[in-house]
Amino acid sequence: MADREADIDDLFVEAPCPETAADWLVRGQHDRILANGETLRQHLAAAPLAATTFERPASHGVTARTVHQELRAVRVTLPAPRRPDRTLPAVEITALLASEPAPPPGEAPVRMSISFFSAWRAAR
Repeated sequence: MADREADIDDLFVEAPCPETAADWLVRGQHDRILANGETLRQHLAAAPLAATTFERPASHGVTARTVHQELRAVRVTLPAPRRPDRTLPAVEITALLASEPAPPPGEAPVRMSISFFSAWRAAR
């Protein structure tokens, strides 16, 4: 499990651990370009929609409130990035976008992009 600083291609390639069936969970930072030329966020915007509601506690100057989020998930293949010293494979991930479309006036929306990295590579 890692935050946005771990949203790097080299980690995704090294993530598969078939001997332990370990998966990775990374909070996304980049809007990646997919093999078909779309961005990951464009692909997520067209994904089926689910919804959730939860109570956000007060913390560090943020008021407690009810949050209503839309959830979208897709399974995509990230194309292999170019590296001068080696060839990296494409990696298949499941991406989840949790966004708040209508936050209360004066409140920032609660939004998170998460990628789940499977324990196997898409291109072999």
